Amino acid sequence: MGAKPQRKRTGDDDPVLSAIEAISREVARIRQSQASTEQFQQVEAFTVARVWLPHIFPDGKNLLAYILSDGERTTREIGKHVGVDQKTVSTWWRAWKRVHHIADKAGNRGQFKARFSLAELVAIEGKPPAALPSKEGRSTNN
Repeated sequence: MGAKPQRKRTGDDDPVLSAIEAISREVARIRQSQASTEQFQQVEAFTVARVWLPHIFPDGKNLLAYILSDGERTTREIGKHVGVDQKTVSTWWRAWKRVHHIADKAGNRGQFKARFSLAELVAIEGKPPAALPSKEGRSTNN
């Protein structure tokens, strides 16, 4: 006697298989939704960057100085790299800390460190980050 050929099981026959198929469809729908959301966020981030960031970084020199502010480089080093004097860099650092709350004092010699990457600044969406904790977990509202 030969083995009875098995027919392919479907979700109609098996509740577990039916649940797996439903989950699979939902995962596909979520992935499609995420792709749309990510595209929207990229457009929104670009808009925020174009509107908000120029208020903090009016030219490329300030922006480059902010990016170079790693808590180790001095005003002299950053100024030399950016093409401004160290007093200008120091003025920017103070404004970034006191007005915009996007830099923290870091070094023994008065260096500052950027609190946020450029991507994080864009993600803040133009809201003042004063209430956000620094990367070290302490508030910078002081």
